[in-house]
Amino acid sequence: MVLYSEELDIYNIILNCDYHSTVSSTTALEAPFLGKPNIFINIDGMSQKYYADILKDPATVRYVNTPEEMVTTIMSWNKIDQAKLLEYGSLFFTSGYSENIKNALRKIGFTL
Repeated sequence: MVLYSEELDIYNIILNCDYHSTVSSTTALEAPFLGKPNIFINIDGMSQKYYADILKDPATVRYVNTPEEMVTTIMSWNKIDQAKLLEYGSLFFTSGYSENIKNALRKIGFTL
């Protein structure tokens, strides 16, 4: 477990983990694109309130309500198919960031 690191940013930390877990961080949208499934800690239903309509594929995301559910989920979740995670993540993100930004700017009339 990494508690703090000046050498690693959040994306490198996620890449070095088996799962991404959060209550409501937007990195949950990025985790599948990085090849990591999400386990939401559903405190007072907040995770499901904000993400259940977007992140709902049980192959890539789970919602837990108790510490016991967290442990059970981690222990029972079979190895995740990386291709499926990347495919699911591509619903939210795509490669070619710089070119995509340039194209978007041109589309709205900004001259580069």
